[in-house]
Amino acid sequence: MKVYFFLALLLIGSSARTQCPGEVVSLLDPGYHCPGDTLSLVASGPISKIVWYKDGEIVRTDTASTIISPVAIIAGGNGQGAAANQFAGPWQIAVDANGYLYVSDGGNTRIQRFPPGSTSRTPGTTVAVSPQRNENSYSGLVLDGNGNSYVSDADLDAVQKFAPGNTIGVTVAGGNGSGWAANQFGTPETLCLDAAGNLYVVDLNTFGFDGRVQKWAPGAAAGVTVAGASSNSLIQPVGVAVDEGGNVYVSELWDSRITKWAPGANNGVVVAGGNDSGNAANQFNYPRGICRANDGTLYVADSRNHRIQKWAPGATEGVTVAGGNGPGNGFNQLYLPDDVCLDSEGKLYISDLVNQRILKLQQTIYTYIDSLFVPRSPGVYTAVVTIAGSCSLTTNAVIIRAAVDPGLRVLASANPVCSGTPVVANAITDSIGLQYAFQWLVNGAPVAGSSAAYTEPHPTNGEVIACSVNDAPACVTPAVDSVVMTVNPLPAVASDQVFSVAHGQSIILTPALSGDVATYSWSPAAGLSATGIADPVADPENTIDYQLTVTTAEGCKDSGSIEVYVFIPLNIPSAFTPNGDGRNDVFYVLGGPAGLIIKELAVFDRWGVRVFQAHDAPAGDRSYGWNGQEGGSPAPAGTYVYILSVRLPDGRQQQSKGTVLLIR
Repeated sequence: MKVYFFLALLLIGSSARTQCPGEVVSLLDPGYHCPGDTLSLVASGPISKIVWYKDGEIVRTDTASTIISPVAIIAGGNGQGAAANQFAGPWQIAVDANGYLYVSDGGNTRIQRFPPGSTSRTPGTTVAVSPQRNENSYSGLVLDGNGNSYVSDADLDAVQKFAPGNTIGVTVAGGNGSGWAANQFGTPETLCLDAAGNLYVVDLNTFGFDGRVQKWAPGAAAGVTVAGASSNSLIQPVGVAVDEGGNVYVSELWDSRITKWAPGANNGVVVAGGNDSGNAANQFNYPRGICRANDGTLYVADSRNHRIQKWAPGATEGVTVAGGNGPGNGFNQLYLPDDVCLDSEGKLYISDLVNQRILKLQQTIYTYIDSLFVPRSPGVYTAVVTIAGSCSLTTNAVIIRAAVDPGLRVLASANPVCSGTPVVANAITDSIGLQYAFQWLVNGAPVAGSSAAYTEPHPTNGEVIACSVNDAPACVTPAVDSVVMTVNPLPAVASDQVFSVAHGQSIILTPALSGDVATYSWSPAAGLSATGIADPVADPENTIDYQLTVTTAEGCKDSGSIEVYVFIPLNIPSAFTPNGDGRNDVFYVLGGPAGLIIKELAVFDRWGVRVFQAHDAPAGDRSYGWNGQEGGSPAPAGTYVYILSVRLPDGRQQQSKGTVLLIR
């Protein structure tokens, strides 16, 4: 929702309602205006009445009312941010003797100071900044009588002291790394000082839920545990206060109580709460910051009850002095208050954490008028503003344009598609000439690209491709449309498939396939019994590569190469009789196709010893065969192993292995 501001530069005139001197109101943001935008009036004087007009007709009248508030906003209350009048988590607060307010602005890692009499419009002055700038590294804050501020720095595991006017701190406690030794802190949190200048630090154990309060004397090199000395005796301490007798008061988050620790005590005594977590007058729900008045009264930020409780000394229950009306930002509400403190006059200050504001407990009179107006229909709008009941001023006209329905439709270039097929989604709109801001989403996640088309390279089944459009200046109603993709799986022809067949023989081709195949297509047709079936009979003359294309019922295809290897059997004898009678005396390749070359013929005896070898010999030539001799002597009768490697006329290699019987 956009908010447009009218600036009313108004001066108080006579008691009669006259035209206010000065300039007329003007629109600070001279952009386009649409139904649903918020118009807001700002005036230099108190507004007592606003009359809103549409096309010259009154559509609403607002009259100022008086609100008596128990609190005053003295800092912040302008939303979360880093501006000088904003906070990003106000934690501990303190007020000096001159009435200056100091705020530990944790999310902005700084300490802000506000002058006496400040309001929500007053900018603060930064008096300290964390050198690490890590969020919430600053939490604890306390002041001494000389104007020095002490800040707990969780990044440095130390407490830093800032002299007046100096934004660079000096370590006065800790700073020796994270740990549980007397000169270390686990996580330093809330701080307080006693009249002697001793510093009290709430320290949380980095490795557990227990904690302690450390007392550091001025100039000390180590602290002394004054609360939480025994293991697990202090669980999640948060706030701390000390009285003139050295008694330490600690708010315990998990146990919803305030305990008092006498000097040297190993355990604390419950002085407030301790009746389980709840919202009764004798209970707390996550008590955080505490402060103690001179008469011993305790004030407690009862955070999850969204209230401030006042406990008189010895009381068995508290009294709500602020909040207690549920979480909210009303004048009678708080939202997770974090800390409380008192000034020198006994006035109570509250750190209202979620509302990003600091409140002061005092009766305050506010004049309130609803200066916001939301036009719901097109037209020409003006407002007549009455200032303090004495004069009036008419704003300039604001034109609210009619809302435009973009008529958005998302269409896919193809749907359904086959797996692996890219899809282009197109955003179609009815309005022409508007510069839309397109945002594409796939399964709800934004993707890059701001044009009217989006390419999805690898769509999946059930994937939702959506587009949203907006054009706020042109009053386009934001719209979203989508398309759900149907992606069908591909069939698959396995790769590297080879079938072997002897020359002159035939073979049934049974290729390895996957998927729900509906049709088959083989090419070329030569040597096949059919081209449109799954298992044709092949009897090619020579080795050939067939291309097989398979298609599913949805039209998804895949292709693969099927090789049919045609080999020519060689005529090799299984026995020979080298007895010199001129018949069957030599073992050699008897026949084969013309052009066949014997690359190697090797014969081995039963022990694997090679007894014969021939290279690059023609087939059918007995002079390249084995005559049954071994080393010049007749080889013994028996079975021998041969290995044959030949090159076929088409250049392909073929190997075979077998046995031959030598007969004597």
